Amino acid sequence: MLTGKPAPQKSSSDLLDVSMASATSRYIEEQQATQQLIMEQQDQQLEMVSGSIRVLKHMSGRVGEELDEQGIMLDAFVHEMDHTQSRMDGVLRKMAKVSHMTSDRRQWCAIVVLLGVLLLVLILLFSL
Repeated sequence: MLTGKPAPQKSSSDLLDVSMASATSRYIEEQQATQQLIMEQQDQQLEMVSGSIRVLKHMSGRVGEELDEQGIMLDAFVHEMDHTQSRMDGVLRKMAKVSHMTSDRRQWCAIVVLLGVLLLVLILLFSL
């Protein structure tokens, strides 16, 4: 400085300390910049994941609504099938009854016709 005293000589260890401090400072700054970049990339990835989660939430809500609607439709279908099954059972019972009556009627008709033929044969036999 200007006081007339000779400027103190910097020792090699002082220069080394300054150089190390400068290098350490640069290293810390680089590490902080790298960490900041990594955090920004992670933030972007988290935003993308968050968007995907929102889409999945919306889709799962729609799937749930669709399942509820289909459940209601299936309940109505089961009710209609039960009603149709009851009607079919009734119709089948009626058809069995008609079928049974038809075979009985045929048998009675055959009996009456055969009795008529037998009477005719007897009348012809005794009239001769």
